[in-house]
Amino acid sequence: MLNAYQKNAIEVEMTLLEATLRDLKRLVREPPEDGLLTRVLLIPDGHRARIEKAVDAMLEEVGLVVREFDLQPQDESIGRRIDAQMAGAWSDLHEVLSAKLRRYGDIDPHLSRKLDPHIKRMIRLTLEVGRLTHMD
Repeated sequence: MLNAYQKNAIEVEMTLLEATLRDLKRLVREPPEDGLLTRVLLIPDGHRARIEKAVDAMLEEVGLVVREFDLQPQDESIGRRIDAQMAGAWSDLHEVLSAKLRRYGDIDPHLSRKLDPHIKRMIRLTLEVGRLTHMD
């Protein structure tokens, strides 16, 4: 019924959807703590059960598609996921170095001395964390 490319496309989408749904369930059940720059706004109690029910129904549908089309699970390396996230953070951090902030307007002459050392340390640490995911 499906050629290899079609099957792969469905496997990829079902994999991504399943991961998203499981993350949603975790968020509803165990909301994250407030961060340094984030205050977590909780979902009202009355909505949580309904959200979980809808998410469970979606996961059931994913399961039906997996069985109906004989989709095969793929190994997922946590190290690769961490490495990818660190690569994204590395790129994003470069965008807030003082020289890049000029695109938003004039910058204080002392900004590079105050901000850049912190950003550069974080950039180095993203590389370190990524490197550690490749160690055996």
